[in-house]
Amino acid sequence: MDINSPWLYPLIFLFACSFVGTFLWWHARTPASERRPAAAPTAPARAASPARPAVVDRPRSEAPLEPTTTSLPTYSWPMLLDTLAKRPHIGIAGPSRQGKSVLSMALTYLRAVDGHQLVILNSHARPNDYGGLPQVYDYPAINRVMKALLAELGRRKAAAATGADSFDPITVVLEEAPDVMSKVHGEDGSAAKPKVPVAQRFVGEMLRQAAKYRMHLILVTQTTLVKPLGIEGDSEALDNLLWIAIGDRALEKMKSPVVAPWPAAIEWNCQWFWCDREPAWMLSTRPIDTARLWRVPDSMGDAVGDSPLGTMGTSDESLIDEATLTDVILITKLILAGKSGNEIIDSLGGKRTRRLSQIRQVKQVLDLGA
Repeated sequence: MDINSPWLYPLIFLFACSFVGTFLWWHARTPASERRPAAAPTAPARAASPARPAVVDRPRSEAPLEPTTTSLPTYSWPMLLDTLAKRPHIGIAGPSRQGKSVLSMALTYLRAVDGHQLVILNSHARPNDYGGLPQVYDYPAINRVMKALLAELGRRKAAAATGADSFDPITVVLEEAPDVMSKVHGEDGSAAKPKVPVAQRFVGEMLRQAAKYRMHLILVTQTTLVKPLGIEGDSEALDNLLWIAIGDRALEKMKSPVVAPWPAAIEWNCQWFWCDREPAWMLSTRPIDTARLWRVPDSMGDAVGDSPLGTMGTSDESLIDEATLTDVILITKLILAGKSGNEIIDSLGGKRTRRLSQIRQVKQVLDLGA
């Protein structure tokens, strides 16, 4: 055919289309095993290796496995106290009404037994809490006491610079920390926010410097986030706290369902462990001698002594009417286990009216309502 023929290129195009179409039809109709080219000659085969065992799925149970308490590391109460004694500052975190204050009151009582002077800053204070010690609950008064404690820290630093190395230990309990941090700002206790609010400066100085001068902090909070605690930008200060998680927060840290009616976990060396806090209840109900109270210097105003709470609740009698400590512990366990009043009365026996009064008072102490 002449190369200049007008039919040449159309014929080439038709031939190419028919070839491609034939190949696609063959590819679609031919099994993959038949499309492979013949294997090229290979070297002599090596000895066959032993066959691998087939992987078989393990049968899965629909019900989740229950964890055993024996497989979980647990700090007993003596071990817990020994660990807490090694760290000057303690943080207690957990949801409301799950026993943070009970543990805080128990640790405060132990600090009093060890000879510490005490300061209780509690914006939600109630009589009979903290062994009946007067508590500072008014925001302007909390402001003045924080400034007085900062002045005491400065005095101790100056004394240490001259060679003094013996100071009386002071433990400061800061209850409802986020609430206090959000309300105590200005130098006069007002809501006006200066560059560094008084409460933020107080917590930061206590956590960073106060331990070497025997000033200690127990911080009670529902959250460990730095912004609600008012120390945003100074989060490293929280590293000086030994944290104890209470209730649901302990279960969250341990990644485990409930294994005890008093769930609590302690952080040590960046690892969480279960800990026993059951004996804390007995200690939290014991009265504390008001002589253990740290007095604000007269120059700063005796804000603590002026507290309307006075010395209410310092009687040596039991804080729960006609109840032994064993009764109180059993009632508390049953309440935390979700038992109703009638179920508790059936379990303990005794006069119904008296038991109802005891249950109501225990709930008030636990902040669960009547």
